[in-house]
Amino acid sequence: MPPDGLAEELGRNFFLGRSSAHVPERHGVLHEKEYRAALDRFPRAPSPALRAMRGRLLRFLGEKERAGAEFDAAIAADAGLAAAYAWRWELRGAQEDIARAAELEPGNGWWRLWSALAQLNAGREDAALAEARAAAALLPEAALPPAVCGVILLKTLRRTEAIRALDEALKLEPGLEWAWRLRGICKYEAGDHQGCLADCLEAMRLDENSGLLFVLLGLHKLKTDARRSIEAATRHIEKNPRDFWAYVFRADNRRSPEIGENLGAIEDLRRAVELEPERGVVWAYLSRCQVTLGDFRGAAQSLERATALEPGCGWIQAWRGEFLRRTGDAAGAAEALDR
Repeated sequence: MPPDGLAEELGRNFFLGRSSAHVPERHGVLHEKEYRAALDRFPRAPSPALRAMRGRLLRFLGEKERAGAEFDAAIAADAGLAAAYAWRWELRGAQEDIARAAELEPGNGWWRLWSALAQLNAGREDAALAEARAAAALLPEAALPPAVCGVILLKTLRRTEAIRALDEALKLEPGLEWAWRLRGICKYEAGDHQGCLADCLEAMRLDENSGLLFVLLGLHKLKTDARRSIEAATRHIEKNPRDFWAYVFRADNRRSPEIGENLGAIEDLRRAVELEPERGVVWAYLSRCQVTLGDFRGAAQSLERATALEPGCGWIQAWRGEFLRRTGDAAGAAEALDR
């Protein structure tokens, strides 16, 4: 773990899903009470290290200007304080800050990993890969270093190596949603479309994003919109009418606000569950569409099927809690959200 315990803070970087809890400000929301209390306990004249830590807490709480001032003051008082440089880099993005942190503490795997991200952002892929591999050697039980290696290797079109790196990351942390998503892209581009589908479905189970299925239509490198996505899915369905996932993807786009074709979407989702009746996430998508159309009884049945098939899926339980709250079952909603 990094010194502040935030294991996967990639914030403004790569491939984070919508449900990610690793954006710094969201982390701050989750821990606001304890961080505010910690700030109240700081001495009036803290050491440079404590000033840096205070800056870190302020950064989590969204007070970026105050956080930056604390990092500046900490560095002015102690030019050898690696954490202050690293945290200031995460806040402001100046590459010289993370380079200085890694120079001061070359054995800190997290600073080397952040250095890899800075190098990648600057377009220096070879240097980025060297830093990420150094981080992996220093942090052998952490999933992020091999995952970031996968990011870099995919960007440089070394797909087989990227898949191996992401295999290692997912072995260490199977819940790393964006690594499944990234490996799915690698597999698609390597010609393994079934492997891509399996990885995309696992990513969807972790983070509900059915839009991810655009990878299977080759749309992930193109600028597209809901209407073009529907057209691409329709062409695929005409040739492959038993590919349930294409119906799910088309339904997702039909339900989008700019299209609003909910009747067409529900037809697609009913066809999808007919083709793939043991896929809980598809039943969950169907239940959402049924709620939109006012079919609460049908939605309850679909949602019951979804939770039976995927009892450990967090977003399905969260959606079940919201559904029960809307339908007046406060106790059931609380139980589902607790799960």
